[in-house]
Amino acid sequence: MQKILQLKFNKKLFATGLVEVIVVLAILATTMVSIVIVTTRGLRQVKRDEIEDRAVGLQLRSLELAKSPATLTLPIKLQTGDIKNYYLQFPDASNAQGEVHPIEAVKSGDLTLDNCSLNSEYHVVLENTAKGEMYCNQMRIELKSASGKNYYEVKSIIVYKSINGFEKKELLAYRRE
Repeated sequence: MQKILQLKFNKKLFATGLVEVIVVLAILATTMVSIVIVTTRGLRQVKRDEIEDRAVGLQLRSLELAKSPATLTLPIKLQTGDIKNYYLQFPDASNAQGEVHPIEAVKSGDLTLDNCSLNSEYHVVLENTAKGEMYCNQMRIELKSASGKNYYEVKSIIVYKSINGFEKKELLAYRRE
């Protein structure tokens, strides 16, 4: 019996050591954490892009409405260089196109990151926006003149609340008188 035990102890067995196991676990943990970080950043970017796409869509929609004489009659009494401000409104769910309304009070300057709030006259109320999303859209229409002909410069300014805070985008279009 002693010989059998002695033979067992004399055999060289190759086993995995504790250090190797710890190294493998560390590599596995690092890989898993990296995958979670990349996935989270990707999802955050997708959400940011969705919000930006909705904002640009609103901006383009307001530009098209402001450029069309059928949806927006511009004031006749504007002088060259005069600016008139408008806002975009969606009256109900059945009217998906929206309407453009004038701001009667004289406003100086463009919509900024600081003055987009729920109380702003430029706040766009949408039925299907997710909680926490906010969009403000201002259209500044200026009468310009070139070569004896008048035309309107339509500037659509949108300020929206993104994951990174408030962001601002501007687009220009033109409309003949």
